[in-house]
Amino acid sequence: SKYLIIGADPGHTIGLCAVDFEGKIIHSKSLEDSGIRKAVATIESWGTPSIIATDVRPAPEFVQKLSSYFNVKLYIPKKTLREDYKRGLLRHEEKKANKKLAKNAHERDALTAAVLAWRENQNLIRSALATKESGAQRIAHLMLQGYRKESAQAELNSKKETPLQTRKPAAHSPKTKLIAVRNLEDERKIVQLLRRVESLEQENIRLNEQLRPYERSEARRVGK
Repeated sequence: SKYLIIGADPGHTIGLCAVDFEGKIIHSKSLEDSGIRKAVATIESWGTPSIIATDVRPAPEFVQKLSSYFNVKLYIPKKTLREDYKRGLLRHEEKKANKKLAKNAHERDALTAAVLAWRENQNLIRSALATKESGAQRIAHLMLQGYRKESAQAELNSKKETPLQTRKPAAHSPKTKLIAVRNLEDERKIVQLLRRVESLEQENIRLNEQLRPYERSEARRVGK
């Protein structure tokens, strides 16, 4: 399965864009009158998401739900991006690819989110891919979720099934091996907790944004 960075723009028309770990835009699509199930099915048909990205701050509830569904990192820009910036970025990417990459504003916004998420994480991705291991993409995926490189490699190795007859004796003592297992389990729990905290923080921001108009209205009423 190919690991991807997914940009999503929710609304009546959902825009989706997929960027691979090399920074290449490989998919762009609009979904009319669709919900999260159709978006999930589309993303799964492309590959495995490592990041779900948005171009606005705070993250829309729809994008948060996508991130939670796949249990992956959520990318949010430091501030909501301007229209002229997004148009300029699209022109740059289309010139580089020598083809049209977005049919409408929804696909353009999703593309912007995915490209910026890749740019912000490209050094980490390149560091993981530089290992030249067969599971380098999986290591990059785990590091994007918050694992250290050593733990990501250990996680990858723990998933490999080695035939009993080719299994080598452990190089470390049972005690050292047990500590390593415990550390890996702890790191898994930490990553899961970080995802949960991230989700709750975004939910808090979104709810505060919704409350602000009521707070202003109430302040005016009390003032009168």
